[in-house]
Amino acid sequence: MENEEKMIKCSKCGATIKESQAYCNYCGSINILGAEIDYRHKLEGIRNDLAEMGDDSEEEFKGTLKSGTRFIFIIAGVAVLIGILVFAVYLINKKIEDSHYSMSFNEIQEVFNELDTMYEAGDLDGLYDFYNNSEKKDYRVYDWKHYFFISLYMHKVAYDRDLEWYHSAKNETDKKTSKKWLIYDSVEISHHSERESSLNQLSDEETVQVKEWAREMKDGLISEG
Repeated sequence: MENEEKMIKCSKCGATIKESQAYCNYCGSINILGAEIDYRHKLEGIRNDLAEMGDDSEEEFKGTLKSGTRFIFIIAGVAVLIGILVFAVYLINKKIEDSHYSMSFNEIQEVFNELDTMYEAGDLDGLYDFYNNSEKKDYRVYDWKHYFFISLYMHKVAYDRDLEWYHSAKNETDKKTSKKWLIYDSVEISHHSERESSLNQLSDEETVQVKEWAREMKDGLISEG
């Protein structure tokens, strides 16, 4: 028959096999002619597969490229938006910060001279009032060389005020609350009177004064029980 495949003898074992078989079914020996035919069939199959998927692969590649480009544009747009938001926040924060530095260099020097005059006159209450007055506050005023000492004096004033509150308390709640603040201010002064980094910000005279406040406040708390 025309379509019937030709049979041959295995060159090694003599078994009858198909001409297109790459190996003998019985001894496993290679059939050179069959191996060549099998190779040509596989190669033709690969060529046909490549030809069939050629158009689809090109379209798929174009689609992938288009999707990738769109994704890149989206990421770039988000990055630009974030950059704009960050810059806007920076400008807002800078404007807020600048508003806290309303005095010029010459103006702040004049303020420092006034503070020096009060300090040299021993007017601690005047200095307390200055730093307690929100209308006069500018961030640069905290750069004054004696500010840390005055900040400790504020705790001393608060302690004296809370001690009066404690003595005049009309109920147990007021007494407990005033006692809590008395302890807080005393601990703050005591802590800074012993802490080296705090003492480094004080002059020798200020250090003596702060240590004296710490002793007075401690003795006051002990006497109050």
